[in-house]
Amino acid sequence: MGSELLDELKMTVECCGLLDQWSTIEAAARPAIALEPIALDMNNNARAQSRLGGLPDVPAGFVWPVDEHGPLKFVAQINLQNLPRFDGCLLPDQGLLSFFYNEQVWGFDPKDRDGFKVYYFDGDAAALSPAAAPVSKGKSGIFGMFTKKEELQLYKMCPLSGRVLLTLPVDGLGPGYGDALYDNYCSLTENIGGHHRMFGYAEPVQNEMEYECELVTNGLYCGDASGYNDPRAAALKATSHHWRLLLQIDSDTDHSDMMWGDVGRLYFWIKEQDLKERRFENCWMIMQCC
Repeated sequence: MGSELLDELKMTVECCGLLDQWSTIEAAARPAIALEPIALDMNNNARAQSRLGGLPDVPAGFVWPVDEHGPLKFVAQINLQNLPRFDGCLLPDQGLLSFFYNEQVWGFDPKDRDGFKVYYFDGDAAALSPAAAPVSKGKSGIFGMFTKKEELQLYKMCPLSGRVLLTLPVDGLGPGYGDALYDNYCSLTENIGGHHRMFGYAEPVQNEMEYECELVTNGLYCGDASGYNDPRAAALKATSHHWRLLLQIDSDTDHSDMMWGDVGRLYFWIKEQDLKERRFENCWMIMQCC
């Protein structure tokens, strides 16, 4: 980790009254790429910029993803060529990642797979073109006497700029530190920011998700205790450390109009080997809210 990143984190730690815990905090820190909203320049029509919402930039022949509820909604795209990096970052040097979600699934059921999609478009992202907005499936009137088709409601567009920062686990410094110190630690993780982020630690609204990803992608239902009590669960827990946070998207009504449940977050996860081999179609998504 770069000395500038550590210096920045140490200043935040000191401001939060946790400098005595610096060695513990430094050892736990992980690099991430914060995706920060920037002002929308209506005169800038640059293709394939990183952003939330709007219409995705796609290659010719792209087919908009659909499920039983209709077209999935476009959440975000990340231009990898313009993204800052940290040592050990496994992302490709170019191309575009595009994320879709149907606002229906939570990710605890193996059947949820069709409710989200991640695409990787290799090559020069500037060669991509804006997709046409899809039409949602028809809505039947009383007694099915008429059908009306509507254009899919898009999320408000918000450009994103990336910067590298250090993140920390939200579960604190371990037992025995007391409520007062934990409150300081909560202030620290909030002040670090980067609530839209790639890699680093996730910020769970509920539980940590690596184990859940491993269970559900191996066919075990995690909406109740059944998956965790399955005879295969113990072996799967031992392999759950391979999951990496690819993208976390926070509820953001200030810059876009994204609200995930009750002020929740979307989390897209990928296994490290799939990341190395660019198998982004193997991502798993979990939505958590209060």
